[in-house]
Amino acid sequence: DHSTLSERAQRFRGEGGISSASKTKSTVANVEKYMGKGVIGGSNQQLTEEDYVAMTVKGTCQVLEKHYLRLTSPPKAELVRPQPILAKHLKNLKKSWKKGRIHKGTQRDYNWYCSQFKALRQDLTV
Repeated sequence: DHSTLSERAQRFRGEGGISSASKTKSTVANVEKYMGKGVIGGSNQQLTEEDYVAMTVKGTCQVLEKHYLRLTSPPKAELVRPQPILAKHLKNLKKSWKKGRIHKGTQRDYNWYCSQFKALRQDLTV
């Protein structure tokens, strides 16, 4: 047991804690890198409204139901639903929830509704 404790202590040896965490570069400080600023006009250029419009994804997907999947790559327009489709799906979801959680003739559980709402929020955010 003493060797196990010694190995564990060795892993956590060195600088650490809040003081060292405050010395590291924050993700917030690098937000421009993640927003594509370097790709659009270089890191020294101030982004304009047109630059942000160029980064916006206009959805073309017409499917109402879509399960939530965490984005691991830039969103594709053919997988994002436009706002009118999202509004229609939201209306259908609210109606089916009030009717006893039956959606298109099938009993749906709470997790299915959560997945639908998270996917809806994701498409709105993109």
